[in-house]
Amino acid sequence: MEDGLDPQRDFEQRGPELDIPPSHQSEGIHISSLGTRIEELALVHDSRFYSMEEHLYQYQTGVTSCLITSNSDLSP
Repeated sequence: MEDGLDPQRDFEQRGPELDIPPSHQSEGIHISSLGTRIEELALVHDSRFYSMEEHLYQYQTGVTSCLITSNSDLSP
């Protein structure tokens, strides 16, 4: 007991030097971030799907109108 300090009695409790979040909080942040990214990818995929669907519809409309025009030319 140097300097009159009793290690049992005078020990000062200190928190950790670094503020490290508990692992479950860190995992939650990663999961949330991953969920956001998946939503972004789903939106891009949906917009591409609808864009492709629109192109197919326009193509079908064009082909149908050509067939109708061709059939009307063949009519007596």
